[in-house]
Amino acid sequence: MVGKSHSGYWNDWEVNAQIDPMYAILSSADHDQRKWNPKEFFATGDAEIDFIFHHLETLNLAPPRTKFLDFGCGVGRLSRALAKRFPAGVGVDISPSMIEMAIDFNKSDATKIAYIVNKKNDLFQLETATIGFVYCHIVLQHMPNDLQKVFIGEFCRVLEPAGVAVFQIPTQRVRNSKDKSRLSKLATIKALVPTSLKEGMKRLVRVVDRPRVTMEMNVLAEPIIDAIISRANCQIIQKVYSNSTEPNHNGRIEFFDRKEAWRRIACGHAISPDLSTFYFVKKIAARSGASTPY
Repeated sequence: MVGKSHSGYWNDWEVNAQIDPMYAILSSADHDQRKWNPKEFFATGDAEIDFIFHHLETLNLAPPRTKFLDFGCGVGRLSRALAKRFPAGVGVDISPSMIEMAIDFNKSDATKIAYIVNKKNDLFQLETATIGFVYCHIVLQHMPNDLQKVFIGEFCRVLEPAGVAVFQIPTQRVRNSKDKSRLSKLATIKALVPTSLKEGMKRLVRVVDRPRVTMEMNVLAEPIIDAIISRANCQIIQKVYSNSTEPNHNGRIEFFDRKEAWRRIACGHAISPDLSTFYFVKKIAARSGASTPY
């Protein structure tokens, strides 16, 4: 799926930051309209990073404890948690308002975390082979496909030798058996509603409507991602499937094998139709004359 223009994507996330920044970062029905408590919100970041590093231990995959990159950092939900494990780090986000709030929320970590606004189609603000650990969760899924490809390549470029990147992205849209039935019922109900009542409801919605957080969901196929990683002198240590595209996961990540993840969507147990894939990637020694990763 090809997303909207880059400028439209940038504008969406600056508007989201002004409407409801925490909900835009971690959406759930219980936390719309600025209902996130900051303490609880940042606690989800600690729990998520603990979960990821426990999984890294099971893979015997230890990133160099040098500098981290939190890509799509928002207001610093994950940066603050990563700062407890690394001596320094960088948080990058497309929204100036998000970065301003990250700096304000994380004043105590100011000497450890550099927060950067990046509206460019690359990460060339960061030098090659200078990052020990890259983390990116529920970010790439909102980008147009061409940007997804570029930034996956950039994650690999900035990694130092033996550095580790962990990122999540939807890789397939799965039809489930309930979709057609649900759409058919909706169409039947719509046909039974009188036109005058429909118009009245539309007018009512326009009166009470308020600005809403909006975001796209874009899928990039695994073979494309795998090829980018391979060309960038990196090795895929593991691919595992998660509940990351599900509403209300609130940072409580669950991992599944592909069969189980597919079954959950196909049978209608999962609300989202998107197969969410976590990549665990390690940088290997650079080859001379290597081609560009994207």
